Amino acid sequence: MGNQRGGVGRHAAAGYRQSGEFVADCSSCGCFLCQTATCRSVVKTPLVLVAWKERADVLWGHKPGASLWRDLNTALSDPQGWAAYNHPEWGYVKFGHTDPLKSNSGFMTILLITYGYYNKTADLSASDILSNTDYQKWFLETESSIGQFEYSTGPLMEKMGSKAQCLSALLEAC
Repeated sequence: MGNQRGGVGRHAAAGYRQSGEFVADCSSCGCFLCQTATCRSVVKTPLVLVAWKERADVLWGHKPGASLWRDLNTALSDPQGWAAYNHPEWGYVKFGHTDPLKSNSGFMTILLITYGYYNKTADLSASDILSNTDYQKWFLETESSIGQFEYSTGPLMEKMGSKAQCLSALLEAC
């Protein structure tokens, strides 16, 4: 297949930057996405963590900081649940996101969780993920707390509305 104009190029890969920007593979195919030497963003979508205010305030105060994902992991992995935060009436800390193998927001969530573990905003490497057993254990603790990955963000918001879940990661519609 030769070079084609109008966006039907030979892109073999595409991905997301941590900021949520979708970036097409810059293989110089000649399509409108690859007319400069470097990739350019074509979509920017923020990922938001939705939480019941009183529960977010208990975990992070009024302004979550760089420790947001580490704090969430601590809460999710504590067998006491909300009782560890003086709120036994809330039960267990329940977090959800979409399936990272089937949904952009799920993939972006696990990527941001990983960046959060390393306290990075860029330059995450394969060795960060594959060579660090402490990270792997931490990541599995976080992910294993999710009872069911949803196929889209709609069911996550339904769970939030019924208070069956208290924290969800979602893409914000702009």
